[in-house]
Amino acid sequence: FLGSGKTTLLANVLQHEEYKNTAVIINEYGQVGLDHRLIRRIEEKTRLLSGGCICCNMRDDLINELEEILNEKERGENEMDRVVIETTGLADPAPILFSILMDPLLTNRFYVDSVVCCLDAANGELHLQNNPETLKQIVTADRIIVTKTDLVDHERLHQMHHRLHHLNPAATVYGTAHGIIDPTVVFDKGQNSQSNRLEQLTEIQEKYRDKK
Repeated sequence: FLGSGKTTLLANVLQHEEYKNTAVIINEYGQVGLDHRLIRRIEEKTRLLSGGCICCNMRDDLINELEEILNEKERGENEMDRVVIETTGLADPAPILFSILMDPLLTNRFYVDSVVCCLDAANGELHLQNNPETLKQIVTADRIIVTKTDLVDHERLHQMHHRLHHLNPAATVYGTAHGIIDPTVVFDKGQNSQSNRLEQLTEIQEKYRDKK
């Protein structure tokens, strides 16, 4: 969610040599994408979508960007092993995944490995109570990374882990301070097949249809 430190975590992970061929699509509200500047070192493989959230009015732009990255790879203009989509903190992951999984070209050339959600240890409980988007992110995630663990005590952290396991028993929960984490936590392949993921997304959308 907002302020969870997802960009810091991603920038740290992308410093590892084995993940250098990672294209990053960043979605920001407003005219200036500050997160884009924070990872300037991969600027040649970073796409910035500004002015709206990809989960709603910019899904066509997202599909176009993915197709263009694919075209550049096939023309030999980039060496791309994977794509990371960093959404705004307000995004609902399900419509984004539906857009990718229902596109014939993308499903033939891309595989959705996993959905990773970052939640601030200090403010996460407040977000879960007051923001339906946070809940949708948690229940859709394959992996949940609790950030800023250095700001809370052990008991509060234990309670948050318990809450997250209750909300999404299938997700694996990790913790990090200062955005430092084993990069395989972010990039290891998920367990879901594409068909299973579509079924899961449909169930989630039905369950949280009225929570806006």
